Amino acid sequence: MSNAAGAPEPSLILPSDSGTRRLLASRRSGLTTAAILIAAFALYWTSSFSLEQRHATAFFGADTGQYTQLAAGEFNDRLLRLHPVTVALALVWMKLFSPLTAWLGPLAVLKAMFALIGAIGAAAAFSAFSVFTPRREALLWGVIYASSTAVWYFSSIEESKIVSTTLAAIYVAIYLHLRSNWSRSRAAALTVVFFAACLNEITAAFLAAIPALDLILKHRLQLRAYTWLALHALVAPAALLVLEFGIRRSLAAIAAIPEGNTFVEIFFYYFSRNVYDLKTLSDFLHRWFLFNIAAPEPAIRHANMNIGYGGDFDATLLGYFSSPLSAATLLSLAAVFVAALCCRSRASGAPQAKGIMPGLAAYAAVRMIFFFLFLPGECLLYSPSVTLAHLLFLAIPFAASQFRYKTFALAACALLLFANNAVFIFAAQIVPLAAQ
Repeated sequence: MSNAAGAPEPSLILPSDSGTRRLLASRRSGLTTAAILIAAFALYWTSSFSLEQRHATAFFGADTGQYTQLAAGEFNDRLLRLHPVTVALALVWMKLFSPLTAWLGPLAVLKAMFALIGAIGAAAAFSAFSVFTPRREALLWGVIYASSTAVWYFSSIEESKIVSTTLAAIYVAIYLHLRSNWSRSRAAALTVVFFAACLNEITAAFLAAIPALDLILKHRLQLRAYTWLALHALVAPAALLVLEFGIRRSLAAIAAIPEGNTFVEIFFYYFSRNVYDLKTLSDFLHRWFLFNIAAPEPAIRHANMNIGYGGDFDATLLGYFSSPLSAATLLSLAAVFVAALCCRSRASGAPQAKGIMPGLAAYAAVRMIFFFLFLPGECLLYSPSVTLAHLLFLAIPFAASQFRYKTFALAACALLLFANNAVFIFAAQIVPLAAQ
């Protein structure tokens, strides 16, 4: 139908089917992301009170006692020196929500901030998975990420490591979308996140390996293509200069830090005290690749509360067979691993992922080597920042797997992992050294 001028009636101009589908998909994705954010926040905040009540907030070398001071607006020079972003976020958060302390108490308000940061990381992980996997699988992988041991635990206590973890997850998610739909605003956002991540933990500079390997494989010797990468990578030394010559020199009491005044001194302080042998390597690998995802048992057996160290798991796989639930969780993870890496994949499966896998591998490998040399005994503290990279390494080939029951296997894995780690978070037994 046309009007007098021959133009179509406005009421009859409808969006194309493809445009409508994209709009609906965007809305569904937004609603799913919001649901993950709300659910993860509620889970982490609830978990924080359970852990606090059972005096279980200092596991794996966490410096929770230092971060709880932020609830009163206090902090020591060491925290500001090493993790200024966490300190700044906490101080601003407590200032904004100070009226709530009359009903909830300052510590409960502070716990909400760390729970929210962890929840944002879970939402970012879902966004990253959705780039290469169907929506249903992306949601299940998001559940696995959110309920993994280290992510769940550090989202439920006051520690800078969940801030580092979430910034790493946001970085990966932004870059995965950026590489398929380049825009200056998205590239600028990635650089801002990279700067914040490096300020909060200087080893976040390893994240630059992801776009670096991706661009090298894509452009080879086309040097002009690396202009953005060079400018982006300069953010890491800029953050180091801020930390070393900005913050450190402004602190009068910085010399009181026993580890040293510079990051190089801190590294060699711990490096010189570590023992490197096959047992150290074995214990490290257990924690870095397995305990980081699934708690081996609902017991912390290396607990010595007298020295403020809350303890760790026994570094043995036998703990998984201490209960039917943990054994089933380990088997479900093994089934997903087999389906992802050992089943023949369709040739059409995620071809756009080929360039990103080496970058993720390089980032995960460099971070693993560094923390094995730095603090192998407390590696679980630093492991959640590679959880997303590790899971993407499974999720991408899993999406192309021809395993007939793969959706069922993934759903079972997510459910079992959540139940297994819930037992650890809400009912972990603490066995002091004296009682062993």
